[in-house]
Amino acid sequence: MKNSLYIGAILFVVLLLVNGCEGLPGRPGAHPPVLAAPARPGPTSDLVFTVLAAELAGREGDHAQAFERYLAAARLGRDPRLAQWAVQQALHLKDDSRLREAVDLWLELAPDSVAALRIDAVLKARKGDRRAALKALRRVLALAQTGEGKENVYIEVVRLLSLVEDSRVRLDLMRALVGGAGDPPEGLYALAMLEASLRLYPAAEAHCRQVLAKRPQWQEARTLLVRVLGLEGKKKAARRELERALESAPDSRPLRTAYARLLLDLKDYRGARRQFARLLKGHPDDPDTRFALGVLALELKDLKAAQRHFEVLYRTDEKADQAAFYLGQIAELRGHEAEAVDWFLKADGPILFDARVRLADLYAKQGRLAEALETLHALATRIPERALDLVLVEGDLLRDAGHLKQALTLYDRALEGHPDNPDLLYARALTAVQLGRVDAMERDLRRILKAHPDHADALNALGYTLADQTDRLQEALGYIQRALALKPDSAAVLDSMGWVQYRLGRLHEALPYLRRAHAQDDDPEITAHLVEVLWKLDRHRQARRIWREAWKRHPKSTHLKRLRGLLGISRRGGGA
Repeated sequence: MKNSLYIGAILFVVLLLVNGCEGLPGRPGAHPPVLAAPARPGPTSDLVFTVLAAELAGREGDHAQAFERYLAAARLGRDPRLAQWAVQQALHLKDDSRLREAVDLWLELAPDSVAALRIDAVLKARKGDRRAALKALRRVLALAQTGEGKENVYIEVVRLLSLVEDSRVRLDLMRALVGGAGDPPEGLYALAMLEASLRLYPAAEAHCRQVLAKRPQWQEARTLLVRVLGLEGKKKAARRELERALESAPDSRPLRTAYARLLLDLKDYRGARRQFARLLKGHPDDPDTRFALGVLALELKDLKAAQRHFEVLYRTDEKADQAAFYLGQIAELRGHEAEAVDWFLKADGPILFDARVRLADLYAKQGRLAEALETLHALATRIPERALDLVLVEGDLLRDAGHLKQALTLYDRALEGHPDNPDLLYARALTAVQLGRVDAMERDLRRILKAHPDHADALNALGYTLADQTDRLQEALGYIQRALALKPDSAAVLDSMGWVQYRLGRLHEALPYLRRAHAQDDDPEITAHLVEVLWKLDRHRQARRIWREAWKRHPKSTHLKRLRGLLGISRRGGGA
């Protein structure tokens, strides 16, 4: 067997020498590059056996030996394609010194090889020789194709420069190649791409605008500009750009898709829905567009339309698992719990975790806690890498069901194997508070903060609990201020700040924080805090109105129930 393989390899190399095919294999063990007749014929037998030895070494994964043999063959045969294959072996070895040797030979044999010049430029840039690297890159651009594919040449240079670790070197080289107002739009576009990737958004925006001044109909450049404006936080400007572009190119799918996504970012769900609907009209079989429409319809509480879109996706087997998950949510929202269970059980694949967790939550709400926990335990055997996440879900279900001690035991057991896990410590701390164990809560939260000083949720929980259940109000204020600096728009943190101000007797300072928190979150505890402060400020009518509106939505809330006596409201919702 070995002899026949050996003879076959010899015959293969001889055929290469005689016939001269073309191509560069892209992986080790592939056949060697094509050999043309040597420019200055040497001993043919030496060349044959050198190439053969290189080929066999490459097949066996000995890239160092293959490199030496191909390099020797390239020198012997004076064939640049053999030098090219030596370069490939050096790349496998990740050896810049060998790579430099092979590239030098390649350029000696083929001075105008664009591929060789590209690698040459990268090596020079890595060594810090910017002048030489720039010279090689300019040679690449001079030799590369022009015309319709010109932009691809510049983009290829950007991709090439990504192999240089120092981002400053990459940027300096690209800006030396292009960057002036008189430079071709293709080069400016590629430069803007690089600048955007380095988060130099103002520069990227300026270059995009220069490109569009030269080529106003270039959709890719317009799309890049919109993306950059979005990253700069200039979403309204991005919207204006897209609207202007769509006026002149209303049938552009990339522009309309970008517009729809931007409207999503702006939370203009109705506008986004209109754009996706227009996209679907032109491409009714596109599953991504239909999926987006289904999610938007669900967000806008249009359950009928959402169900229609997800049923189409489920029937056509396009995103069927995700469609089953959302159909389960729709059934649950309609109160069709048995149907929701069926849909959640049908969801598999990447959505399996979310579907089963939702199923367990549904079981728990129905009072079927044992089935809920069984669902989670079965899921842990299927997705063991999510075991800790499932512990946290199980703990939440136990706490919501009032099984606080069982939840605490669950967290204790999980922390034996993961003693410093912040999520487990945080969950155990919240459970300890519910059991009245402020000391245990404080101990766990301080453990989190020792390892993660900027853990905003731990800071907020510690501050709020101290403000609510102790007289350490100044200390509580300090923790909440740190949390608010980290999460200035968090309803939970705003509520904590309002509550600690109230506890400090600063009613007027408390009110704006609680109003902001209430505007963002309908949580009955936040509402109760706002109502209590309004009452203390003698705004009784407003306090009662807000309480009654919240009671209609949360008739079982213990936080709202607690305020009945204060507000003089009867059990039936009436009052003084």
